[in-house]
Amino acid sequence: TSVRIMATDFRCLYQEILDEDVLQGRCKDLNPSIEVITESLVRQLSEGLSAAMEGSSKNSPELTAVVDSASLIISLNMSIGEVRFRWTFTMTALGSDEFYSQVTLPMLVMLAALQEQRDRLFASLSKKDAEISDLNASGAKYSKKNIRTPPFDEDEFMEETVRTEVLKKRFKSLHTSTFAGSEVEKIMKVYQDVSASSQQKPPDAFDKQSAHSVGEESTALKAEAQNCQQLHSKTSSPEVISEEPKVKKVKKRLRL
Repeated sequence: TSVRIMATDFRCLYQEILDEDVLQGRCKDLNPSIEVITESLVRQLSEGLSAAMEGSSKNSPELTAVVDSASLIISLNMSIGEVRFRWTFTMTALGSDEFYSQVTLPMLVMLAALQEQRDRLFASLSKKDAEISDLNASGAKYSKKNIRTPPFDEDEFMEETVRTEVLKKRFKSLHTSTFAGSEVEKIMKVYQDVSASSQQKPPDAFDKQSAHSVGEESTALKAEAQNCQQLHSKTSSPEVISEEPKVKKVKKRLRL
């Protein structure tokens, strides 16, 4: 059994794979007062990461990240009962092919789905307007004036939704809303089929100036902790921070 975690800041993709020995060793180094079986440890990490990214309350786990061109270090701090739990992921940067298959291609599939939905909605609205116009011409009247709406204007709608103020507001929550919701899960299933048959390759050159112009608001974290089968190929053990953290002493050891 091993754990694979992947994260992206939308500029690079990072990954760390931890087998059972590394998981137990790191837990012992960072949390000497906690004894835990591997399955429970993986569950606590997965739940902690999810809660930290949602940030729904003041008591949510704390998540910090330090990133450079070659690595991403994520620190997780939370409480299990009355005991503080700490964890550090040390991820290395992957190549452009992995970034394309795990980030770029899923977003292209999502964009294609949104375009299809938009076209169908516009067509449906046009038919509804024609239906309402026909009813009015036949002498039908509105039962309530407040439900009356003007005919849908596609050009006006498109111009309104691409205004700078509107997009800035949407962009602030893009990193949390893009990969959330049941609809995304359905789209990702389609992505798997597209990915298997796609012959497209990522571009040879990347316009760094264009990426920089997106701004700091585009920095986001997408993290996933999941059980996976033992890899056939050998992977080097991830670097573990040598500095031993200070751990608050507790009267009883915590077993999970």
